[in-house]
Amino acid sequence: MENYVCMNCCDINFDAYFGLSPDHPPIPSISLENALASAESCPFCDLLVTATSQLSGINQTIPYRAWPQTNSDYQRLVFYFEREYCQPIRGEGNIDIRGGGAMKVKLYPPPSPLSGDSLLFKICPIFTCPTEQLAGLQHSARFVVEDQIDVALCRQWLQDCEEHHPEICQDYNMLEREQALPSGFRLIEIDNQCVSRQPLTSRYIALSYVWGQVETLQLRLSNVADLEAKHSLHEHKSELAQTILDAMEVVRTMGEKYLWVDCLCIIQDAPDLDLQIGCMDRVYGAAIVTIIASTGGDANAGLAGVRSCSRSVLQLTRKVWPDLELAVSLPTPNELTSPWESRGWTFQEQMLSRRFLIFREGQVIWQCPSQILCEDTSAMNKIRPFQRLRQISKPWPDEGAKPQQSYAISVQPEPLHRPRAFVEYASIVAEYTQKQLRYPNDILRAFEGLSRILEIYFQSQFISGLPETYLDAALLWIPQTVLERRPGLNNKFPSWSWTGWIGGTGFEDTVDFSLEKIVPLIKWYYKEGNSQAILVNSIGIGIDETNFGTAKSVNTCLWFPLFEVLEAKIGSLPEIDLPDNKHLYLQFWTSCTFFKITSNQNNARDAIENSIIGRKPKRFLIRSSRNQVIGYLTLDGEQPYETQVDHHEFIVVSEAQVSGFNPVTWAIQYSEKCLMYNVLLVEWDYNHQIAWRVGIGRVLKGAWKESGSRIKFVTLG
Repeated sequence: MENYVCMNCCDINFDAYFGLSPDHPPIPSISLENALASAESCPFCDLLVTATSQLSGINQTIPYRAWPQTNSDYQRLVFYFEREYCQPIRGEGNIDIRGGGAMKVKLYPPPSPLSGDSLLFKICPIFTCPTEQLAGLQHSARFVVEDQIDVALCRQWLQDCEEHHPEICQDYNMLEREQALPSGFRLIEIDNQCVSRQPLTSRYIALSYVWGQVETLQLRLSNVADLEAKHSLHEHKSELAQTILDAMEVVRTMGEKYLWVDCLCIIQDAPDLDLQIGCMDRVYGAAIVTIIASTGGDANAGLAGVRSCSRSVLQLTRKVWPDLELAVSLPTPNELTSPWESRGWTFQEQMLSRRFLIFREGQVIWQCPSQILCEDTSAMNKIRPFQRLRQISKPWPDEGAKPQQSYAISVQPEPLHRPRAFVEYASIVAEYTQKQLRYPNDILRAFEGLSRILEIYFQSQFISGLPETYLDAALLWIPQTVLERRPGLNNKFPSWSWTGWIGGTGFEDTVDFSLEKIVPLIKWYYKEGNSQAILVNSIGIGIDETNFGTAKSVNTCLWFPLFEVLEAKIGSLPEIDLPDNKHLYLQFWTSCTFFKITSNQNNARDAIENSIIGRKPKRFLIRSSRNQVIGYLTLDGEQPYETQVDHHEFIVVSEAQVSGFNPVTWAIQYSEKCLMYNVLLVEWDYNHQIAWRVGIGRVLKGAWKESGSRIKFVTLG
């Protein structure tokens, strides 16, 4: 057999090393000095040297000795090898992982300070004439064309997923797709180069991209007939954004017939535009795959690699045996920092899709719920893990669309546990509120598709972004930054919802075993403008566990509207003259009182954090009239509008199973007993009829009772 490698490497059995056997003797280390000496005659040594030069950024002669920090002797640079083996498995949903080995290479010490503590890369095999046993190994690689993506590979990925992952990927989030797509549903016909109405069961690919400030062809009432004519898009090709043109080419090459793009498949000036936008859960959920244009700031950025010579990707390969080439795994594309990642609309599209073709930095990556694949190899063969795009969780068997019919209260009810639906909701809100919207008033429109799915999980409607069936907990959102009130005509977005503010928000984590440390106290009503007030969850309780198919917990089974009862106002709602508009209000009887607040800037850690993170929310201590610390407060915005330090009004929204907190560390002391109230800091309009939320906190119940609190009816806007 022809000698392909040098004496240092001739004892390496590459077929066995990258094959299915779990056992293989370790490969001896090789000094960079010896690899440099053999590089001209040994392809494996040449691969090591070339990869080192490329990854370290050293284009001239690589130094094969490094100056140590501890003594005056030069230290030799040495390659160390570690085999990464994947056991063949037959996974869930008929996922067949064939296993095999990959080579992890570490050069230590690194040749450049920019390489960190050591230089790392992975080498994977390309079997040019694979046997049936070696074909399709998990750690194997494939050749990559430098200037253009092989879109046929994308077609193969989709075909493999549809054939082998039906239980996981094909049925992913079927709940939203059980509902029909919107009437007047349109798609781009790739073969006929036009827009046309198609059956709601059509097979199509969707595009998620950043529109930006680009002028691109749009479907409007005035040109519907024109764009529905065959070959009309070809005639208007110069008016189409490059990303859309590239996406059409991807669909054509993959052998698919239809593409959905918002600007051409929704009539942009139609009377039912909002109805169409509200169906994004079904549009993206029903697509067989979503093309993600994650690079570039607008619709003209294109999909790099789709057109010839539109990218430059250098793959390092060397032939070490007659039927075996080795390839250095391509660097993982950088984590998303593009406008696509930062947008609220594209976040929803990402969460709603079941499969992705992600075009990023000249590479294309496949992601489905089962696996992530890159052009050259599986994502598991990358030194730096690929950041998986998040998708909304699959429905859960205990919290699906059909709650149980029996809700008998047990003799000894369990504590309240946070349902998984709310865990998912809280996580989504935390991410979504950090995203940007070109038009701030789109906060609910860009969330509508997600809320439709979450409504199925909660088995209830959403009220301005909050789940009605878990309202008591949803009202306790916490600012993660200093927020700004969302602009809108007469504050159309209520202050009691995170939708009424601009900035990141989140929720307090639960404690052991997902215990929810709140107890409902309030009977809630909501109303739209001057319409009739409606009881939340039909009876007014803010947490309705029956919708989750579980027995009532000890936190809710003995619920009664405490303050409404104490005031002898059962079912009584005072007449409030509200503006005649569509704004949402919460109405309820509760306990109110006044306290003073003081800054906690003397807390050294707090001061340091605020100096580093300028937008960190402001925290205050709540003090009694005797100046005792009785609670804590986090402001939503910059500062309360009322300036009297001892005259800030607080209202109770629920009981907290908390015994106290540490005013220095802010550590919360949880308890089985309710020793604190969850409270909102509020301010009032000029007529003292409508209040709005300013901050959130907790106050000791004993101090509340001693403060001279009184019960009154509150309209929160």
